[in-house]
Amino acid sequence: MPLCYECGESDAHHRHRLQPHEQALQDCREEVHQSMQPIFQSFKTLSKMQKAGKQMAKHIPDQSAQTESQIRKQFEELRAFLKQEEENRLAAVREEFQRKARAQREAAEQLRSEACTLLHALKAGNMDMDMPGEDNVHFLQNYKTSVKRVWKAEQNPNPMKGKRYNSLIEMPKHVSNLRFRVWEKMQTICPYTPVTLDPNTAGPFLHVSDDLTRVRDSGFDIDAEEPVTDDDDAAGLPDNPERFSVCGEMLGHIEGEGRHGDGDTTSWVVDVSDNSNWMVGVARSSVSRKSLVSACPDNGCWALSLRRFRYEALEAPAVTLPLVAMGSSSKSPGTVSTHSMLAKGTPGPQRVKVRVSRETGRVCFTDADRHTHLYTFSPSQSSSPSSSSSTSSPDGEVFLPYFATSCQHCPLTVLPATVTVTTSLLPGPGGRLEEEEEDEEVEDEDDEEEEEEEVEEEEKERHTKMYDGQSKLSGRKPHSVLNYLRIPESQQKHLTHTEL
Repeated sequence: MPLCYECGESDAHHRHRLQPHEQALQDCREEVHQSMQPIFQSFKTLSKMQKAGKQMAKHIPDQSAQTESQIRKQFEELRAFLKQEEENRLAAVREEFQRKARAQREAAEQLRSEACTLLHALKAGNMDMDMPGEDNVHFLQNYKTSVKRVWKAEQNPNPMKGKRYNSLIEMPKHVSNLRFRVWEKMQTICPYTPVTLDPNTAGPFLHVSDDLTRVRDSGFDIDAEEPVTDDDDAAGLPDNPERFSVCGEMLGHIEGEGRHGDGDTTSWVVDVSDNSNWMVGVARSSVSRKSLVSACPDNGCWALSLRRFRYEALEAPAVTLPLVAMGSSSKSPGTVSTHSMLAKGTPGPQRVKVRVSRETGRVCFTDADRHTHLYTFSPSQSSSPSSSSSTSSPDGEVFLPYFATSCQHCPLTVLPATVTVTTSLLPGPGGRLEEEEEDEEVEDEDDEEEEEEEVEEEEKERHTKMYDGQSKLSGRKPHSVLNYLRIPESQQKHLTHTEL
């Protein structure tokens, strides 16, 4: 049945195309279906985001409880350490108290014994001298014995002879800088790691340690015949926007920007020993996380990798490094690949140091054990991790540590850094350092002394001129010191400097 009666009869409608009812219906349905595809894709995206939101809402309480549990655990360890340290230091004070008290008792006993000896000598001497007159002969006969008895007794007893001046409790040894010394010792259980892992960015196939310093493949095989689907809750992690969803990748967190390195550089060391598949480096914060892209500077990633027993610098294209993977782990633990057994050459690094220069934009990789250079990414105008301040690009984008691994047996480990303490003087009341103020005071004193010396010299010159003028007027030579002392000229040449 035609839609218009005139289309088949009128010359005005001769250009109109006629179709059967069923075909027109099919075409219209197809057109509406095609126009609905963008709406369907938008709805699918919103549904996925809604699902991710539900997962995040479910994950946030669990993550909060886990975080609180880790905080409590670490503070319990700190309290246990402080309690043990307190007991040890109190025990040291008690031990010194017992030792000093015992030494004091022994010294008192020795003094009492010496005092008794001296008292006995005094009594014996007095008895000899206080004898009646008729016993004077007996006293004279025993004179030598009495004198020897007196000489034998110590005349000047010194209780500190041969002893150190530490009779009391040495309080400075126990109390001075106590909190600082405990803090120094606390570093054995409180390591400082300049970079930590961000679990919110870890792919669902990665397992991150509780202290956020180690990461490995959790065992989910993305190449299996039945891969993990969107409906599966892999590792119980939500598909939040910052998480890598395709590969086993993740970003790190720079701890305390500017507290490590030399101010213009940021560095950290990663232990890659026995890990058979890894990537380590730096990435832009805007690096793609939901799609599969190659890791290279053009895509905002500067990294080294070990894949298929080959070390590469991930340029575009990748640059193979002249290193050999020795003793690389295979898929099953306890076995060594034939490639690693037959390989000869420079062995690959066990620990990789990543160093980012904010001023020059260079990303340098070195072997932390051998202190040898591995590779350096030179800065480019299009993209480089450089800026005047902070680890960010000129447009304000932040650069973060980058990690990736597919090894299940040996994790990547961010190693702690060595903490050093430097001392400086506190600023004075005017905001300047005390040392600077002391230097200025010394300079002021020196200036005053120089001024006084100049005044004295001017005064001497003035007196000398006056004296010379008087001498010229009187027609006499100025008197010397020898003339003033009235010493004849014939004897002056025989006098020495000491006699003068």
